[in-house]
Amino acid sequence: MTYHRAVPGPRAPHPSLPASTALTRRGFLVRSAGVGAALAFGGLASAGCSGYEDLLGGETPQVLAPREYAVLRAVAARMVPGGPGHPGADALHVAARVDRELAFHGPPLREDVRDALRLVEWWPLPTRFARFTRLPAAIQDAELGAFAGSTRAFRRSAFSGLKFLVMFFYYTQDAAWAGTGYDGPWVPRRPPAALA
Repeated sequence: MTYHRAVPGPRAPHPSLPASTALTRRGFLVRSAGVGAALAFGGLASAGCSGYEDLLGGETPQVLAPREYAVLRAVAARMVPGGPGHPGADALHVAARVDRELAFHGPPLREDVRDALRLVEWWPLPTRFARFTRLPAAIQDAELGAFAGSTRAFRRSAFSGLKFLVMFFYYTQDAAWAGTGYDGPWVPRRPPAALA
């Protein structure tokens, strides 16, 4: 299966992504009894759970399960909603770019990303009586803010890891620069063959 045709991207790991960044298993998600319990609850709650198809935006993930991909799209859309003059994460297919990048990394990192997405999806259920992807945008923002400022390290780590992925794969696209006032590199880009 293929992605939505508007999704461009590299066939190999992103060349600008240093191997020593947060896109490694170390430091992405701090494991603890609390995160294990939350994920176990989410796993039980999601057994047989459907209703994610309408959240995929017509895209087909390569690595993540549809429900995980739907959560990633929702998180990315709230982290970079876009506005007048600059596209949001959804318009630039950030979730598709993250999912494609995960194809070039081993199972440990993929599982950490999946754990973070499950944690974000199911954490609101006991207090909001709905999973993250079914909350209104303003409540999703509040939930992400609570993750970012949580006293629990595993929640902060999950948020930080997802934020790194979303922001990296958003701002490495030329179309994202308009919202920052950056007008691009001073030296024009040329294909490698033209440099010879």
